[in-house]
Amino acid sequence: MKCVGVHAYGGSMTLALESIGVHPLIQLESDANQSRVASRYFTDRVVVLDEKSRWNEPMKWLKNESVDLVYGQPTWKAGRSINNDQNVIGGEDVNGFISVVKTLMPRYVVMTASKKAEAQIVKRLRRSFMRDNETWLYDWSIVRTNALLHGVPQDRDILFVIGFKNSNDKMAFHNAVLKMLPKPFLSKNDIPTVWPRIDDLADIVPVENGEISFPTNARKVLINNHTLPGRKESILSRLLWESVAILEEGQSFDDTEKRPAIMVEKGDGYFLKGQLPVRLNCDLPAMSIYGAERYIHPKLERPMTLRELARLFGVPDNFDLGRYYGPGIVSLGRFVPIPASSWIFSVVVESMKGDIVSEANKEFALGVYSVFTEQSRDMLSELKRSHGKWVEAYANRAFQERTATI
Repeated sequence: MKCVGVHAYGGSMTLALESIGVHPLIQLESDANQSRVASRYFTDRVVVLDEKSRWNEPMKWLKNESVDLVYGQPTWKAGRSINNDQNVIGGEDVNGFISVVKTLMPRYVVMTASKKAEAQIVKRLRRSFMRDNETWLYDWSIVRTNALLHGVPQDRDILFVIGFKNSNDKMAFHNAVLKMLPKPFLSKNDIPTVWPRIDDLADIVPVENGEISFPTNARKVLINNHTLPGRKESILSRLLWESVAILEEGQSFDDTEKRPAIMVEKGDGYFLKGQLPVRLNCDLPAMSIYGAERYIHPKLERPMTLRELARLFGVPDNFDLGRYYGPGIVSLGRFVPIPASSWIFSVVVESMKGDIVSEANKEFALGVYSVFTEQSRDMLSELKRSHGKWVEAYANRAFQERTATI
């Protein structure tokens, strides 16, 4: 299976493909800062192209490779477009992604997107791939899931947009989805939580921003990126460290009138809602995590390290997020949880077998499928209600933040 990544940023989707034994040919990027993380792991396959860089050379040989899949995380935003020269990548937006798809015409397209932009995305894709004003070069389907269903302790809704050049592939794909559906939660005990993923790191002393990690525990284990933000590196890092002594497990500033000195000095209105710290809860999944220095360890008197946060995305410990906390968490915040991407790619691989689709599945194959069922959501609500005095606010905050930031 020949795959090409476009605007896949830190490389989480590339990592997911490798986890199922598929090795992408190349990952094309326009953002040098984001791609540095991917370049450390995929040393010979990440090509950084800014808006003025021509991609004739990589595309010249890629067009001869009969690419099966183009994947990525294009940023859906208005106001930017690619250069009139179609051999120029347009930047970290959907226009550049579409340009590569039109050039390579792969059998499948897989991308992630915001749930809020769902209707706009499908409309835009159909318009972009229309042929002769009557037919489309690609047909599109949407699969909604949640990281929790894939064993990731993060309450994060995920939207996969799948493109098919062949209508039979679309039917085979949805037949594969039915075969490989994640198991729903039958009880609240089935839901992955924060503490089991990070408990083994509690006795390993982390380093502060920019320092080099050395083995610090009796087992002499080196943990890459077990790194904390500097205490006075920025206003936000100062806010985070001062909040450690104030917030209890599962608590945010919505739950207390106490304020750190920096908030008293600057005023609450100085900080955006998404910048305010929150202490995670051991017995619950985390809310949707994105690239901000705001997450506090549920038990210890310190922030979460980069490695601990990476564990909440299913990122393996040998994946290097870099020496510095700020750029590392920005890259991590753009990641798609690895097991969720691995699942959708496994479904694509299964669909390539071309299994016959029954009549009963044809209607289903035309629409949007939500993998995260009401039963699973009910179990998650029950778990949240059963833990701690801050849980109601914690649950509401998780919902608000995931819908606002994914």
